Amino acid sequence: MLCKRRGLSNIVTAAILLSAVALMGTGLVSWSQSNLTERQANLNTSFQNNINKLKESVILEYVWFSSSPKFTNMTITNIGTNSLNIVDVEFRNPDTQQTLHEETISDGQLSPSESYSYQTSDNVFDHTPYSSFTAVITTERGSIISTQVTTP
Repeated sequence: MLCKRRGLSNIVTAAILLSAVALMGTGLVSWSQSNLTERQANLNTSFQNNINKLKESVILEYVWFSSSPKFTNMTITNIGTNSLNIVDVEFRNPDTQQTLHEETISDGQLSPSESYSYQTSDNVFDHTPYSSFTAVITTERGSIISTQVTTP
């Protein structure tokens, strides 16, 4: 006895397969689009931060040392086109790179062409004549500006 089996026709199975492939394809495209958008936003942020970092330009000028009472004064001028925020001032021994004095700055916001006068709050390094120091300024974006200064 022959038994007739009824199955799905080729057209119905093809339609089911096409629908499944279309749904998976749509999900994959939407996932990749959101992933691409997120990566593009991260790349754009990173690019802008690096460009702003390149536009930061500071000059350290008018460094002078007082012997009584002992302190050091320095004028920091923003000669760049962007505002910046100075977060750290440090004096180092130029030979050993040992930190002689370091201070975190809380009010170091500088607009373009604006100056900031910094004075050491405590003087732990010696002002002997012809002593050299490396003055290092760090900005909020991570730029490090340094210059060498010598006592008179």
